[in-house]
Amino acid sequence: QVNSVVFGLGNRALVSAANDGTAQVWCAIGWEREKTLVGHTGTVRCAAFDAKGQQLVTASDDGSIRLWNAEDGKCTRILAADLPRP
Repeated sequence: QVNSVVFGLGNRALVSAANDGTAQVWCAIGWEREKTLVGHTGTVRCAAFDAKGQQLVTASDDGSIRLWNAEDGKCTRILAADLPRP
C-alpha cells in the first residue's frame, strides 16, 4: 500500500512512501523507478524532497525520521523520535 506521493526536483521526480517500510524514487518523465530507500523497520507514512532536491526525508511508524542523499539513495542521518508506538 502506498501512503503518500510527492513531486520533487521541479516535477521531474516523485517519491512514494509505502507500508513495506520503503520509499521509492520515480522518474516523472519515463515513470520508471530509479531507487528504493531501504532502512525503516515500520510503515513509511510520508516522504519529501528538500527545496534543492539534494536530500529526501522519510518518517516511519518505527519511530524514526531518516534523511537520504537524493543522488545515491544512501541514508545520511537517523533521527529517533521518543513517541509511543501503536
